[in-house]
Amino acid sequence: MYLEAHTADILSCSVCSFKYCKAACPVYDLVRSEGVSPSGFNHYALGILKGLVDYTASAAEPIYKCTTCGACRVDGCVTPGFGNPIDTPRIVEALRAEVVARNLSPSGVRELADRVRRTGNLYGEPAEARVSWAPANLIGRRNADVLLFVGCTAGYRHPGPAQEALRLFEAAGVRATLLGQKERCCGLVLFSTGERNLARELALQNVNMVQSFGVKEVIFSDAGCFRAFKKVYSGELQVPVPFPVWHVTEFLERLVQEGRLTFHKEVQRKVTYHDPCNLGIQAGVYDAPRNLLKRIPGLTFVEMKRARDKTRSVGVGGGFEFLFPELAKVLAVKRLEEARMTGAEVLVSACPSVEAHLQASVMDDGLLIRDLTELLVEAL
Repeated sequence: MYLEAHTADILSCSVCSFKYCKAACPVYDLVRSEGVSPSGFNHYALGILKGLVDYTASAAEPIYKCTTCGACRVDGCVTPGFGNPIDTPRIVEALRAEVVARNLSPSGVRELADRVRRTGNLYGEPAEARVSWAPANLIGRRNADVLLFVGCTAGYRHPGPAQEALRLFEAAGVRATLLGQKERCCGLVLFSTGERNLARELALQNVNMVQSFGVKEVIFSDAGCFRAFKKVYSGELQVPVPFPVWHVTEFLERLVQEGRLTFHKEVQRKVTYHDPCNLGIQAGVYDAPRNLLKRIPGLTFVEMKRARDKTRSVGVGGGFEFLFPELAKVLAVKRLEEARMTGAEVLVSACPSVEAHLQASVMDDGLLIRDLTELLVEAL
């Protein structure tokens, strides 16, 4: 039903003897199980296509031990003679969709979907509590220039990056509005875990609600929500998005280029930057965050050894942080260690979900975790 569309990629993987994809996979690096590796997922998919194996509940759980980060595609796949690298995350998502269609998904996946179905968010919180931190005059504001789509994590758990984005908009004279309690989960986690019907319902609700506000552009602080609107809605979910969408770093970079936003205060810190997988590998936004960092007076910027399309997942993505929280924390700790090796005082990222997860995993050793918007506000 879903898997057949990826037949060519699955067959290509089966004839590759290199398996460099395993060296790029952060989860395989932890569990060291062939069944939990990019090539292992594709071999299972080939067995399904050939009718040699079938979907079972016990076989379904390992399929979810993937953050869908895409490192295997951009930093591990060679596909000799077969053209573009194999997009294993899309194959994993197709496998999961078939598992869900057969009612074989793990209990954690079903519970996550039920929570969103009941409340409209990943955390099971009341709709009226979404963006309770925001100024009342911004919620439902009409005649605005842009709409900031907040997302579940910023809405309910980690509002800092969204709050700072609004401050930056105000400094640049941009009139912003929020959906408030009318905003629903973007559906990316549901899509990634195989709940495609529910993800499509959410996509339709969100697109229709945004359209009703009549804004020119929609801005996202959460990298996952941005990827959902930018790639997944009009792609696999076949929900057209009839308005421009930008990650907040892209929008802020434009404001700087137009001279509407300038930074005057020195920030005397040495920082490094983590590329969120949903923003970088999955959506291709690498330069805007770095260009903004370079605009901050006094800042010293150093790259981690694995940056841009060589980035590694911190455990946020594909529902991984909800289904395997302990493994997700280990991935975050490993990435934090890479940041420390640069000698940086601050690890900067550009997604509230990533920042919240890193802050929950960091040890009290002096390394600070900050969202890019927070540094920019500091430099105003």
